[in-house]
Amino acid sequence: MLITFETAQLLFKIFVVSTIAAFVLYLPRIWYFVDGFKKVKQLNNPVKNRLAVLVPARNEKGVIHMMESLEKQTYSHKFFDTFIIVKDSNDPAIELCKNYTNMFSIVVPVQSCKGDALDGAIQKIMKGKKKYAGYIIVDADNVVDQNFVFEMNNSLVSDADIILGKRCVKNYLYSKEYRNWVVNCNGLIYTFLDKLGNAFRSKHNMYCSVCGTGIMITSRLVDEIGGWPYRSVTEDYELGITSLIAGRKFFLYEPAVTYTEESLSHKSANDRRRRWLLGFAQVTAKYKKDVIAKYHEDKEKLKNGLSGEELKKVRGNFWGCFDFLYSLIPLAFIFAPAAIAAIVFGAATVNSWLKFGIYDSSTIFFVKRLGVCCLYLYGILFVYTLLGMIADRKVLKISFLEKLLVLLINPFYIAEYVKFFFWALYKLATKSEDLEWVPIERIEDKIPAKKRLRK
Repeated sequence: MLITFETAQLLFKIFVVSTIAAFVLYLPRIWYFVDGFKKVKQLNNPVKNRLAVLVPARNEKGVIHMMESLEKQTYSHKFFDTFIIVKDSNDPAIELCKNYTNMFSIVVPVQSCKGDALDGAIQKIMKGKKKYAGYIIVDADNVVDQNFVFEMNNSLVSDADIILGKRCVKNYLYSKEYRNWVVNCNGLIYTFLDKLGNAFRSKHNMYCSVCGTGIMITSRLVDEIGGWPYRSVTEDYELGITSLIAGRKFFLYEPAVTYTEESLSHKSANDRRRRWLLGFAQVTAKYKKDVIAKYHEDKEKLKNGLSGEELKKVRGNFWGCFDFLYSLIPLAFIFAPAAIAAIVFGAATVNSWLKFGIYDSSTIFFVKRLGVCCLYLYGILFVYTLLGMIADRKVLKISFLEKLLVLLINPFYIAEYVKFFFWALYKLATKSEDLEWVPIERIEDKIPAKKRLRK
Protein backbone atom coordinates (compact mmCIF):
# COMPACT_ATOMS: atom_id res chain seq x y z
CA MET A 1 0.00 0.00 0.00
CA LEU A 2 1.07 3.60 -0.63
CA ILE A 3 0.38 4.49 3.05
CA THR A 4 -0.72 2.32 5.96
CA PHE A 5 -4.05 2.65 7.72
CA GLU A 6 -2.25 3.88 10.84
CA THR A 7 -0.49 6.63 8.86
CA ALA A 8 -3.75 7.54 7.15
CA GLN A 9 -5.54 7.85 10.49
CA LEU A 10 -2.72 10.02 11.87
CA LEU A 11 -2.83 12.26 8.80
CA PHE A 12 -6.59 12.60 9.16
CA LYS A 13 -6.25 13.56 12.84
CA ILE A 14 -3.68 16.22 11.93
CA PHE A 15 -6.11 17.52 9.33
CA VAL A 16 -8.93 17.75 11.90
CA VAL A 17 -6.74 19.47 14.54
CA SER A 18 -5.36 21.97 12.02
CA THR A 19 -8.91 22.72 10.88
CA ILE A 20 -9.98 23.59 14.42
CA ALA A 21 -6.85 25.72 14.91
CA ALA A 22 -7.48 27.51 11.63
CA PHE A 23 -11.05 28.31 12.62
CA VAL A 24 -9.86 29.85 15.91
CA LEU A 25 -7.20 31.89 14.08
CA TYR A 26 -9.69 33.10 11.49
CA LEU A 27 -12.41 34.16 13.95
CA PRO A 28 -11.25 37.83 14.04
CA ARG A 29 -11.28 37.94 10.22
CA ILE A 30 -14.83 36.56 10.12
CA TRP A 31 -15.85 39.61 12.17
CA TYR A 32 -14.95 41.72 9.12
CA PHE A 33 -17.92 40.22 7.29
CA VAL A 34 -20.43 41.77 9.70
CA ASP A 35 -19.92 45.32 8.42
CA GLY A 36 -20.65 44.15 4.88
CA PHE A 37 -24.26 43.56 5.91
CA LYS A 38 -24.80 46.94 7.56
CA LYS A 39 -26.60 49.88 5.98
CA VAL A 40 -24.33 52.25 4.09
CA LYS A 41 -24.16 55.78 5.51
CA GLN A 42 -24.72 58.64 3.07
CA LEU A 43 -22.51 61.73 3.49
CA ASN A 44 -23.31 65.32 2.59
CA ASN A 45 -20.75 67.94 1.62
CA PRO A 46 -22.04 71.56 1.70
CA VAL A 47 -19.00 72.66 -0.31
CA LYS A 48 -18.87 72.14 -4.08
CA ASN A 49 -15.23 71.32 -4.71
CA ARG A 50 -13.59 71.35 -8.14
CA LEU A 51 -12.61 67.81 -9.13
CA ALA A 52 -10.56 66.30 -11.95
CA VAL A 53 -11.65 63.03 -13.58
CA LEU A 54 -8.78 61.08 -15.17
CA VAL A 55 -9.57 58.44 -17.79
CA PRO A 56 -6.56 56.50 -19.15
CA ALA A 57 -7.75 55.53 -22.65
CA ARG A 58 -4.90 54.02 -24.65
CA ASN A 59 -6.44 52.27 -27.66
CA GLU A 60 -9.87 52.17 -25.98
CA LYS A 61 -12.65 52.19 -28.56
CA GLY A 62 -15.32 51.93 -25.88
CA VAL A 63 -14.35 55.16 -24.13
CA ILE A 64 -17.39 56.88 -25.67
CA HIS A 65 -19.62 55.08 -23.16
CA MET A 66 -17.59 56.53 -20.30
CA MET A 67 -17.80 59.96 -21.94
CA GLU A 68 -21.58 59.69 -22.18
CA SER A 69 -21.95 58.65 -18.54
CA LEU A 70 -19.79 61.59 -17.39
CA GLU A 71 -21.82 63.99 -19.51
CA LYS A 72 -24.98 62.92 -17.65
CA GLN A 73 -23.62 63.66 -14.16
CA THR A 74 -25.90 65.41 -11.69
CA TYR A 75 -22.90 67.29 -10.27
CA SER A 76 -22.56 70.59 -12.07
CA HIS A 77 -20.02 70.58 -14.90
CA LYS A 78 -18.81 73.93 -13.55
CA PHE A 79 -17.14 71.96 -10.75
CA PHE A 80 -15.39 69.12 -12.54
CA ASP A 81 -13.22 68.62 -15.61
CA THR A 82 -12.58 65.35 -17.42
CA PHE A 83 -9.20 64.45 -18.91
CA ILE A 84 -9.03 61.62 -21.44
CA ILE A 85 -5.43 60.35 -21.47
CA VAL A 86 -4.22 58.93 -24.80
CA LYS A 87 -0.87 57.87 -26.22
CA ASP A 88 -1.21 58.87 -29.87
CA SER A 89 -1.95 62.41 -31.06
CA ASN A 90 -4.14 60.83 -33.76
CA ASP A 91 -6.30 58.92 -31.29
CA PRO A 92 -10.00 59.38 -32.26
CA ALA A 93 -10.83 60.06 -28.60
CA ILE A 94 -9.23 63.49 -28.99
CA GLU A 95 -11.89 64.56 -31.48
CA LEU A 96 -14.67 62.97 -29.42
CA CYS A 97 -13.77 65.12 -26.41
CA LYS A 98 -14.98 68.20 -28.27
CA ASN A 99 -18.56 66.88 -28.14
CA TYR A 100 -18.73 66.92 -24.34
CA THR A 101 -18.73 69.53 -21.57
CA ASN A 102 -15.39 70.40 -19.97
CA MET A 103 -13.77 67.30 -21.44
CA PHE A 104 -10.16 67.56 -22.59
CA SER A 105 -7.57 65.23 -24.04
CA ILE A 106 -4.01 64.83 -22.77
CA VAL A 107 -1.42 63.09 -24.93
CA VAL A 108 1.21 61.12 -23.01
CA PRO A 109 3.35 59.63 -25.80
CA VAL A 110 5.64 57.55 -23.57
CA GLN A 111 3.53 55.08 -21.60
CA SER A 112 4.24 51.40 -21.06
CA CYS A 113 1.74 51.08 -18.22
CA LYS A 114 -1.21 52.82 -16.62
CA GLY A 115 1.11 54.50 -14.13
CA ASP A 116 2.93 56.31 -16.95
CA ALA A 117 -0.36 57.64 -18.32
CA LEU A 118 -1.62 58.87 -14.96
CA ASP A 119 1.67 60.46 -13.94
CA GLY A 120 2.11 62.20 -17.31
CA ALA A 121 -1.41 63.63 -17.14
CA ILE A 122 -1.20 64.73 -13.49
CA GLN A 123 2.13 66.47 -14.08
CA LYS A 124 0.58 68.51 -16.91
CA ILE A 125 -2.55 69.33 -14.88
CA MET A 126 -0.50 70.46 -11.87
CA LYS A 127 1.29 73.00 -14.09
CA GLY A 128 -2.02 74.52 -15.15
CA LYS A 129 -3.93 77.38 -13.52
CA LYS A 130 -6.88 75.32 -12.27
CA LYS A 131 -6.56 73.64 -8.90
CA TYR A 132 -8.50 70.54 -7.91
CA ALA A 133 -9.51 69.18 -4.51
CA GLY A 134 -9.33 65.61 -5.74
CA TYR A 135 -8.34 63.45 -8.70
CA ILE A 136 -10.86 60.76 -9.64
CA ILE A 137 -9.50 57.79 -11.61
CA VAL A 138 -11.76 55.58 -13.74
CA ASP A 139 -10.93 53.08 -16.48
CA ALA A 140 -12.00 53.88 -20.05
CA ASP A 141 -14.07 50.70 -20.45
CA ASN A 142 -16.16 51.52 -17.36
CA VAL A 143 -19.22 53.72 -16.97
CA VAL A 144 -20.25 55.62 -13.85
CA ASP A 145 -23.54 56.20 -12.10
CA GLN A 146 -25.14 59.60 -12.78
CA ASN A 147 -24.47 60.64 -9.15
CA PHE A 148 -20.89 59.38 -9.15
CA VAL A 149 -19.01 62.71 -9.16
CA PHE A 150 -21.59 64.24 -6.79
CA GLU A 151 -21.01 61.42 -4.30
CA MET A 152 -17.25 61.63 -4.71
CA ASN A 153 -17.47 65.26 -3.67
CA ASN A 154 -19.57 64.22 -0.68
CA SER A 155 -16.91 61.69 0.31
CA LEU A 156 -14.37 64.48 0.85
CA VAL A 157 -15.96 65.26 4.23
CA SER A 158 -14.43 61.97 5.44
CA ASP A 159 -11.04 63.73 5.32
CA ALA A 160 -9.54 60.57 3.82
CA ASP A 161 -6.54 60.64 1.50
CA ILE A 162 -7.80 57.76 -0.66
CA ILE A 163 -11.52 57.23 -1.34
CA LEU A 164 -12.74 53.98 -2.82
CA GLY A 165 -16.09 53.92 -4.60
CA LYS A 166 -18.25 50.89 -5.10
CA ARG A 167 -17.60 48.66 -8.12
CA CYS A 168 -20.52 46.93 -9.86
CA VAL A 169 -20.60 44.85 -13.05
CA LYS A 170 -21.19 46.84 -16.22
CA ASN A 171 -22.28 43.75 -18.15
CA TYR A 172 -25.45 43.64 -16.04
CA LEU A 173 -26.55 46.91 -17.66
CA TYR A 174 -26.89 45.10 -20.98
CA SER A 175 -28.93 42.11 -22.04
CA LYS A 176 -28.22 38.55 -20.88
CA GLU A 177 -25.99 37.72 -23.86
CA TYR A 178 -23.26 39.96 -22.43
CA ARG A 179 -22.78 37.92 -19.29
CA ASN A 180 -21.98 34.31 -18.45
CA TRP A 181 -20.60 32.33 -15.53
CA VAL A 182 -17.14 33.93 -15.96
CA VAL A 183 -18.60 37.45 -15.73
CA ASN A 184 -20.77 36.53 -12.75
CA CYS A 185 -17.94 34.85 -10.83
CA ASN A 186 -15.39 37.55 -11.60
CA GLY A 187 -17.84 40.26 -10.55
CA LEU A 188 -17.91 38.82 -7.03
CA ILE A 189 -14.25 39.77 -6.56
CA TYR A 190 -15.28 43.35 -5.79
CA THR A 191 -17.87 42.10 -3.31
CA PHE A 192 -15.26 40.02 -1.49
CA LEU A 193 -12.81 42.95 -1.41
CA ASP A 194 -15.28 45.61 -0.30
CA LYS A 195 -18.31 44.11 1.44
CA LEU A 196 -16.37 41.33 3.21
CA GLY A 197 -13.19 43.30 3.85
CA ASN A 198 -12.90 47.00 3.14
CA ALA A 199 -16.20 47.90 4.83
CA PHE A 200 -14.78 46.85 8.20
CA ARG A 201 -11.32 48.27 7.51
CA SER A 202 -12.70 51.65 6.45
CA LYS A 203 -14.86 51.92 9.55
CA HIS A 204 -11.86 51.22 11.81
CA ASN A 205 -9.38 53.50 9.98
CA MET A 206 -7.39 50.57 8.63
CA TYR A 207 -5.61 50.04 5.35
CA CYS A 208 -8.02 49.10 2.52
CA SER A 209 -7.37 47.00 -0.58
CA VAL A 210 -7.23 49.49 -3.46
CA CYS A 211 -8.58 48.73 -6.92
CA GLY A 212 -7.46 51.28 -9.51
CA THR A 213 -10.83 52.33 -10.91
CA GLY A 214 -13.60 54.31 -9.24
CA ILE A 215 -11.17 55.83 -6.73
CA MET A 216 -10.21 59.38 -5.76
CA ILE A 217 -6.96 60.67 -4.32
CA THR A 218 -6.91 64.11 -2.72
CA SER A 219 -4.81 67.00 -3.95
CA ARG A 220 -2.79 66.99 -0.73
CA LEU A 221 -1.78 63.38 -1.44
CA VAL A 222 -0.90 64.20 -5.05
CA ASP A 223 1.25 67.10 -3.85
CA GLU A 224 2.90 64.86 -1.26
CA ILE A 225 3.85 62.07 -3.68
CA GLY A 226 4.54 64.44 -6.58
CA GLY A 227 2.07 63.02 -9.09
CA TRP A 228 1.71 59.28 -9.59
CA PRO A 229 5.08 57.56 -9.01
CA TYR A 230 3.86 53.96 -9.23
CA ARG A 231 4.91 51.69 -12.11
CA SER A 232 4.33 48.11 -10.94
CA VAL A 233 1.94 45.70 -12.66
CA THR A 234 -0.64 46.61 -10.01
CA GLU A 235 0.11 50.28 -9.41
CA ASP A 236 -3.13 50.66 -7.42
CA TYR A 237 -2.01 48.03 -4.92
CA GLU A 238 1.35 49.81 -4.65
CA LEU A 239 -0.47 53.07 -3.87
CA GLY A 240 -2.31 51.25 -1.09
CA ILE A 241 0.78 49.71 0.52
CA THR A 242 2.87 52.88 0.38
CA SER A 243 -0.05 54.77 1.90
CA LEU A 244 -0.27 52.20 4.69
CA ILE A 245 3.44 52.78 5.42
CA ALA A 246 2.90 56.55 5.35
CA GLY A 247 -0.09 56.31 7.71
CA ARG A 248 -2.64 57.75 5.29
CA LYS A 249 -6.40 57.42 5.69
CA PHE A 250 -8.56 55.17 3.49
CA PHE A 251 -12.32 55.41 3.09
CA LEU A 252 -14.80 53.14 1.33
CA TYR A 253 -17.80 55.12 0.08
CA GLU A 254 -20.32 52.87 -1.63
CA PRO A 255 -22.78 55.54 -2.89
CA ALA A 256 -20.15 56.49 -5.53
CA VAL A 257 -20.71 53.70 -8.06
CA THR A 258 -18.55 52.64 -11.00
CA TYR A 259 -19.59 49.87 -13.38
CA THR A 260 -16.60 47.78 -14.45
CA GLU A 261 -16.48 45.67 -17.57
CA GLU A 262 -15.88 41.94 -17.16
CA SER A 263 -14.65 39.73 -19.97
CA LEU A 264 -16.81 36.88 -21.24
CA SER A 265 -13.67 34.82 -21.86
CA HIS A 266 -12.27 32.55 -19.15
CA LYS A 267 -8.81 32.87 -20.69
CA SER A 268 -8.95 36.65 -20.71
CA ALA A 269 -10.14 36.70 -17.09
CA ASN A 270 -7.28 34.37 -16.15
CA ASP A 271 -4.74 36.65 -17.87
CA ARG A 272 -5.94 39.51 -15.70
CA ARG A 273 -5.91 37.42 -12.54
CA ARG A 274 -2.34 36.34 -13.27
CA ARG A 275 -1.34 39.99 -13.54
CA TRP A 276 -3.07 40.76 -10.24
CA LEU A 277 -1.25 37.98 -8.42
CA LEU A 278 2.09 38.91 -9.98
CA GLY A 279 1.59 42.52 -8.93
CA PHE A 280 0.63 41.37 -5.43
CA ALA A 281 3.82 39.31 -5.19
CA GLN A 282 6.01 42.12 -6.57
CA VAL A 283 4.68 44.83 -4.29
CA THR A 284 4.58 42.59 -1.20
CA ALA A 285 8.22 41.58 -1.71
CA LYS A 286 9.23 45.21 -2.27
CA TYR A 287 7.52 46.77 0.75
CA LYS A 288 7.12 43.99 3.33
CA LYS A 289 10.11 45.11 5.42
CA ASP A 290 8.79 48.68 5.45
CA VAL A 291 5.36 47.48 6.63
CA ILE A 292 7.02 45.46 9.42
CA ALA A 293 8.98 48.54 10.49
CA LYS A 294 5.78 50.63 10.47
CA TYR A 295 4.00 47.96 12.51
CA HIS A 296 6.64 48.12 15.25
CA GLU A 297 6.74 51.93 15.09
CA ASP A 298 2.98 52.19 15.67
CA LYS A 299 3.17 49.52 18.36
CA GLU A 300 5.64 51.69 20.30
CA LYS A 301 3.49 54.78 19.79
CA LEU A 302 0.47 52.99 21.29
CA LYS A 303 2.49 52.23 24.42
CA ASN A 304 3.02 55.96 24.98
CA GLY A 305 -0.59 56.71 25.89
CA LEU A 306 -2.04 58.50 22.88
CA SER A 307 -5.56 59.92 22.94
CA GLY A 308 -8.27 61.35 20.71
CA GLU A 309 -7.85 61.42 16.94
CA GLU A 310 -4.16 60.58 17.15
CA LEU A 311 -4.93 57.36 19.03
CA LYS A 312 -7.64 56.47 16.53
CA LYS A 313 -5.29 57.05 13.59
CA VAL A 314 -2.28 55.16 14.99
CA ARG A 315 -4.38 52.27 16.26
CA GLY A 316 -6.09 51.91 12.89
CA ASN A 317 -2.78 51.96 11.05
CA PHE A 318 -1.26 49.46 13.50
CA TRP A 319 -4.07 46.99 12.87
CA GLY A 320 -3.85 47.72 9.16
CA CYS A 321 -0.19 46.64 9.20
CA PHE A 322 -1.13 43.58 11.27
CA ASP A 323 -3.88 42.71 8.79
CA PHE A 324 -1.48 43.00 5.85
CA LEU A 325 1.27 40.92 7.48
CA TYR A 326 -0.71 38.13 9.11
CA SER A 327 -4.04 37.77 7.31
CA LEU A 328 -2.69 35.03 5.01
CA ILE A 329 -1.51 32.81 7.89
CA PRO A 330 -5.01 31.59 8.94
CA LEU A 331 -5.80 30.93 5.27
CA ALA A 332 -2.70 28.76 5.01
CA PHE A 333 -3.87 26.79 8.08
CA ILE A 334 -7.34 26.43 6.58
CA PHE A 335 -6.35 25.21 3.13
CA ALA A 336 -2.83 23.74 3.21
CA PRO A 337 -3.40 20.72 5.52
CA ALA A 338 -6.66 19.85 3.75
CA ALA A 339 -5.03 20.16 0.32
CA ILE A 340 -2.06 17.99 1.35
CA ALA A 341 -4.37 15.40 2.91
CA ALA A 342 -6.55 15.40 -0.22
CA ILE A 343 -3.53 14.81 -2.46
CA VAL A 344 -2.22 11.95 -0.28
CA PHE A 345 -5.64 10.30 0.07
CA GLY A 346 -6.25 10.76 -3.65
CA ALA A 347 -2.99 9.04 -4.54
CA ALA A 348 -3.72 6.28 -2.00
CA THR A 349 -7.20 5.80 -3.49
CA VAL A 350 -5.83 5.36 -7.00
CA ASN A 351 -3.11 3.01 -5.77
CA SER A 352 -5.57 0.88 -3.78
CA TRP A 353 -8.06 0.86 -6.66
CA LEU A 354 -5.46 -0.42 -9.13
CA LYS A 355 -4.17 -3.08 -6.71
CA PHE A 356 -7.32 -4.33 -4.99
CA GLY A 357 -10.26 -2.96 -6.99
CA ILE A 358 -12.84 -0.27 -6.40
CA TYR A 359 -14.96 -2.25 -3.91
CA ASP A 360 -12.08 -3.28 -1.65
CA SER A 361 -12.38 -2.05 1.95
CA SER A 362 -9.06 -0.18 1.76
CA THR A 363 -10.16 1.66 -1.39
CA ILE A 364 -13.47 2.63 0.23
CA PHE A 365 -11.60 3.79 3.34
CA PHE A 366 -9.37 6.13 1.33
CA VAL A 367 -12.28 7.38 -0.80
CA LYS A 368 -14.19 8.40 2.33
CA ARG A 369 -11.19 10.29 3.71
CA LEU A 370 -10.64 11.96 0.34
CA GLY A 371 -14.30 12.92 0.20
CA VAL A 372 -14.20 14.58 3.62
CA CYS A 373 -11.15 16.68 2.66
CA CYS A 374 -12.66 17.77 -0.67
CA LEU A 375 -16.03 18.58 0.85
CA TYR A 376 -14.29 20.64 3.54
CA LEU A 377 -12.37 22.67 0.96
CA TYR A 378 -15.40 23.13 -1.28
CA GLY A 379 -17.69 23.87 1.65
CA ILE A 380 -15.58 26.77 2.92
CA LEU A 381 -15.50 28.44 -0.48
CA PHE A 382 -19.21 27.70 -0.98
CA VAL A 383 -20.13 29.45 2.28
CA TYR A 384 -17.79 32.36 1.44
CA THR A 385 -19.50 32.74 -1.94
CA LEU A 386 -22.94 32.56 -0.35
CA LEU A 387 -22.07 35.28 2.18
CA GLY A 388 -20.81 37.54 -0.61
CA MET A 389 -23.93 37.00 -2.69
CA ILE A 390 -26.20 37.79 0.26
CA ALA A 391 -24.20 40.88 1.29
CA ASP A 392 -24.32 42.33 -2.24
CA ARG A 393 -27.67 40.88 -3.35
CA LYS A 394 -29.04 44.28 -4.44
CA VAL A 395 -26.46 44.70 -7.20
CA LEU A 396 -26.33 41.05 -8.29
CA LYS A 397 -28.75 41.59 -11.16
CA ILE A 398 -28.90 38.07 -12.56
CA SER A 399 -31.57 35.38 -12.63
CA PHE A 400 -32.13 32.80 -9.88
CA LEU A 401 -30.65 30.02 -12.03
CA GLU A 402 -27.56 32.15 -12.74
CA LYS A 403 -27.14 32.79 -9.02
CA LEU A 404 -27.42 29.07 -8.31
CA LEU A 405 -24.81 28.32 -10.98
CA VAL A 406 -22.44 30.94 -9.54
CA LEU A 407 -22.90 29.51 -6.06
CA LEU A 408 -21.89 26.05 -7.30
CA ILE A 409 -19.08 27.08 -9.68
CA ASN A 410 -17.42 30.00 -7.86
CA PRO A 411 -15.62 27.78 -5.30
CA PHE A 412 -13.71 26.23 -8.21
CA TYR A 413 -13.12 29.68 -9.73
CA ILE A 414 -11.62 30.91 -6.45
CA ALA A 415 -9.51 27.75 -6.16
CA GLU A 416 -7.84 28.65 -9.48
CA TYR A 417 -6.04 31.45 -7.67
CA VAL A 418 -3.75 28.82 -6.15
CA LYS A 419 -2.06 28.10 -9.48
CA PHE A 420 -1.78 31.83 -10.24
CA PHE A 421 -0.20 32.37 -6.81
CA PHE A 422 2.51 29.76 -7.40
CA TRP A 423 3.02 31.06 -10.95
CA ALA A 424 3.61 34.56 -9.54
CA LEU A 425 6.07 33.23 -6.95
CA TYR A 426 7.96 31.41 -9.71
CA LYS A 427 8.10 34.57 -11.82
CA LEU A 428 9.38 36.50 -8.83
CA ALA A 429 12.00 33.87 -7.94
CA THR A 430 13.29 33.66 -11.52
CA LYS A 431 13.21 37.46 -11.94
CA SER A 432 10.99 37.15 -15.02
CA GLU A 433 8.16 39.33 -13.76
CA ASP A 434 7.86 41.70 -16.72
CA LEU A 435 4.63 41.30 -18.66
CA GLU A 436 3.74 43.04 -21.88
CA TRP A 437 0.53 45.06 -21.92
CA VAL A 438 -2.07 42.94 -23.67
CA PRO A 439 -5.54 44.38 -24.41
CA ILE A 440 -8.31 42.16 -23.09
CA GLU A 441 -11.45 41.27 -24.97
CA ARG A 442 -14.03 44.06 -24.77
CA ILE A 443 -17.78 43.56 -24.83
CA GLU A 444 -17.97 46.99 -26.48
CA ASP A 445 -16.72 45.36 -29.67
CA LYS A 446 -19.77 43.09 -29.61
CA ILE A 447 -22.46 45.61 -28.69
CA PRO A 448 -24.22 47.26 -31.65
CA ALA A 449 -24.45 51.06 -31.51
CA LYS A 450 -28.22 50.92 -31.04
CA LYS A 451 -27.81 48.89 -27.83
CA ARG A 452 -26.80 51.61 -25.39
CA LEU A 453 -26.97 51.22 -21.64
CA ARG A 454 -30.32 50.19 -20.23
CA LYS A 455 -32.12 52.91 -18.33
